[in-house]
Amino acid sequence: MKKIFLATISSVYEDWAPYPVACLISHCLKNEYIKNNYEFLEPEYRHNWNDSTFINKLEQSDIVGLTCYVWNQVANDKIAKIFKKITKRT
Repeated sequence: MKKIFLATISSVYEDWAPYPVACLISHCLKNEYIKNNYEFLEPEYRHNWNDSTFINKLEQSDIVGLTCYVWNQVANDKIAKIFKKITKRT
């Protein structure tokens, strides 16, 4: 079963629920093929993403989705590079 990790990197906040991500997961799980072949890891909404907990989720994931805004594009680019390095090792 492939694992999907979805995250929103905030410019400041860490205590909001990742509502758009939760809606996407809820919608996807209505599809039987997705439900039977993919597992969604707990989504993240955070400001400080460069820690062992976040990197561990990247390492567990087959697919990573990041919400993109003007204020988080640099962080998303760094996360994508880390994920690319992780997937090259496996």
